[in-house]
Amino acid sequence: LETDVTIAVFGATGQTGQHVLSHALQRGHGVRAFARDPGKLRVEGDRLTVIVGDFDNVEALRETVGGATHVICCAGGTYGKSYDKGMMTRFIARLWPILDAEPSVRAFLFQSVFFAPEPDGSNPVILKLLAPLAAYFTGATEMLRDNTAVTKFTAANRDVSFGTIVTRPGKIV
Repeated sequence: LETDVTIAVFGATGQTGQHVLSHALQRGHGVRAFARDPGKLRVEGDRLTVIVGDFDNVEALRETVGGATHVICCAGGTYGKSYDKGMMTRFIARLWPILDAEPSVRAFLFQSVFFAPEPDGSNPVILKLLAPLAAYFTGATEMLRDNTAVTKFTAANRDVSFGTIVTRPGKIV
């Protein structure tokens, strides 16, 4: 068991977040789970700390990141017209200086959506053709735009005290 690792998780109540929490706790890591609605958490553990807040609550963001060695954002949003345009870009821009100011943070991982292009805009031809269609038919057009902006933001802002990783299902960028 690795007890010197503490992972802060944004999106802890979602499908991916629940798996991240379970796996991290099983490995003996400390976990700081950020949740708007902690009642949605299906995971418990002695090494789990739950911080209640939303993406606009800077103090809750600081509390979540405080003491974390690794920060994982697997937060998403609702598909379709109710997606808050630019939500994730605003959140990451707000979180970035908090991460940089926290001396314990070694790495930040952002889970993007599958069809988001590389930071330079490139994508395999098949994805360039399919991404807009798939996003349209799944109601994820705004989410795709937002995640693309976050990918570009992280690539343009790597002069920070921590490592950055952007993952997409099936591919690491």
